[in-house]
Amino acid sequence: MTAKKLFEWMLNGLTILTALLLMVLFGKRYVVSDFQPAPVSPAVGSRMMFAHTDESRNQHILLLALRDGCPFCEASAPFYRDLLRSNGAMLAFHPVVLLESDGDLFLKKQGLSVADVQHVSFDEFGIKGTPTLVLVGADGRVQATWAGQLSPEQESEVFKKLRLRRLSDSSLPAQGGQIKRGSKTLELAESLRTQPIIDLRPRPDFQKGHIDGAINIPLDELEVRALHEVPSTSDVLLYCGYRLPCETKLNAQGVSTYCTASETILRNLGYHSLTMLDDDLAEMEIAGVKLISGVSIQ
Repeated sequence: MTAKKLFEWMLNGLTILTALLLMVLFGKRYVVSDFQPAPVSPAVGSRMMFAHTDESRNQHILLLALRDGCPFCEASAPFYRDLLRSNGAMLAFHPVVLLESDGDLFLKKQGLSVADVQHVSFDEFGIKGTPTLVLVGADGRVQATWAGQLSPEQESEVFKKLRLRRLSDSSLPAQGGQIKRGSKTLELAESLRTQPIIDLRPRPDFQKGHIDGAINIPLDELEVRALHEVPSTSDVLLYCGYRLPCETKLNAQGVSTYCTASETILRNLGYHSLTMLDDDLAEMEIAGVKLISGVSIQ
């Protein structure tokens, strides 16, 4: 073998080795999983100190550490919207968005409507990367953390930990299938006597006053009780304290209200004929509807 031939073989081998090395580096940079974990988050059990609002005191807090320009924050935006929408119906936690710089435009662009936004240094909270979720208990201690863009399984884990039913864009009723509103109680007087009425409010509110004959099934019990107590083929009347201005405002913010969430659950259970009563109990009482209560509704 001539020296020239040996040199050509060595040069070819070096070229192939360099190509393989570049492929490995390229794969690590561009072909790894879409779900990239951020660095270590605050340890479970550690105490978190941050500015409380009146609404956040004595509540579970979910901190969302986000950064404008973070690709994984942008990719996770649909998950965060579902999280906030679902919480709007159940109020399982108080959401707080943490930003290191002015990222309000980023929140607006991603459709994330959160009232409690705090501009902080992530290092003070032990947050080393974005996006990061930190669940803080009412005692101020960290209960769980999730870092980076989460996989579908991890997203489900978050909802399970928060005891929330996921309400996504796809689960909301289409425009043609939205709830019917009872325009006037008097027009529904006959229906109030013949059709099943589900009162969706919490028990304490129901006990203060309710329509005679109404069945109290709070939102968090609908999936378990509804089909056992009210046939899905029935024309069902719903009462939840519906108010159109409130519904319009919150739905525009992407927040699922108590009434909207209830209607979504019932439709998923197979109920198709639903009418929301939009008069309050005081108006109904004036109109002559029989109410059951300890005292007259004022």
